[in-house]
Amino acid sequence: GGIVGMMQQGNTGETLTEEQKVEVTSLIGQMEMNKAMCYVKLGMWEKGVVSCTKALEAGADRAKCLYRRGTCLLQSGALDKAKADLEQAAALMPGDANIARELKGLAAKEKNAEEKAKKTYQKMFG
Repeated sequence: GGIVGMMQQGNTGETLTEEQKVEVTSLIGQMEMNKAMCYVKLGMWEKGVVSCTKALEAGADRAKCLYRRGTCLLQSGALDKAKADLEQAAALMPGDANIARELKGLAAKEKNAEEKAKKTYQKMFG
């Protein structure tokens, strides 16, 4: 059933053509990107990551998917993964102000995490 079933059969039971399968996959990618944007606006970071990943798998705009997923990962505290996605997005869309802003926010969070770790180790060993 579900999407896989749609990919295999149309409403009348006939198999979809390759062209129809490509169109369905494209629509799924767009739908997942729209869901991801809603999750970003709602602050539902984990669900945003899932939708962005599904959109990437469906072949949606790679730079946008990586940017949105990077944003979700950043907000959920997965700094290493966020950095990987945001750097890839920046490579695909050099000069994009939104990506640059997220990378700047990432650098600030990394610095804070480093300072916290330093204080923790000083307390433990110092």
